[in-house]
Formats: sequence, structure tokens, C-alpha cells
Amino acid sequence: MLEGGHAARIVRRGGIADGMDLTGEGQEVEEEEDLTWGGRIKNRIRIALPHILLISATTLYITGGAWAFQIIEIPHEVRRRNFHLNEILRAQEALLSVDPEIDPENVTLLRRIDHLTYVTMRAYEKGIKVCI
Repeated sequence: MLEGGHAARIVRRGGIADGMDLTGEGQEVEEEEDLTWGGRIKNRIRIALPHILLISATTLYITGGAWAFQIIEIPHEVRRRNFHLNEILRAQEALLSVDPEIDPENVTLLRRIDHLTYVTMRAYEKGIKVCI
């Protein structure tokens, strides 16, 4: 059997090795909870503030990223849209310029209708909504 003093030293050494202070010095004293109305509000604000800041920072990050993406991509989108719309307008003008008296079998007209359909579908595939 171990003597009482020796067992206490072993326990104390184990506690100190684990970072615990068994002497009673340096122990934190629990703060009394402020049960007043102002204290409860202050406690809730202290708990909610990190969440509010995190949500605000995330929203700012998303908004800033969307703005930067938009600044970078808008010129390309405008060029692409104008290209496809001009191509469709040229196909429409070519279709309207066909003289049915020159081509009684409408071969040219059918080719130009097919070309207009092709150009319009290609623009649609690129994400451009065309209203003819």
C-alpha cells in the first residue's frame, strides 16, 4: 500500500504534467452572471456579433466577387451578343432581298430560310435569346 503523502505527490505530478494546477493557485474564479436587463442584452450582443460580422463579411465577399466578375465579363458578352445579332440581321435582310420572280422554284428562298434558322439556332446555343 502507498502512503497517503506519496499517493498525493503522484496525483499532483500527473496533474501538473497534464497542465493542471492542483495547488489551488491560479484557478479561475467563475464570474457571476449579470442577470440585469442590460447585462442580458450585452451578453446576447456579445454572442451575436461574431455571427453578424461573419454574415456581413461573406455577403461583402460574394458581392465583390460578382462585381469583379461582371466588370471582367461584360465587354466579352456585349461583343458576342452584337456579333450574333448582326449575323441574324444580315440573314434576315438576305431573306427579304430574294425576288420570287427570278427564282420561281424558291430554291434561293429556301436556302436563305435555312441559313436564318441555322444562324438563329447557333445564337440560341450560345445563350442569346433572339426575338425575331
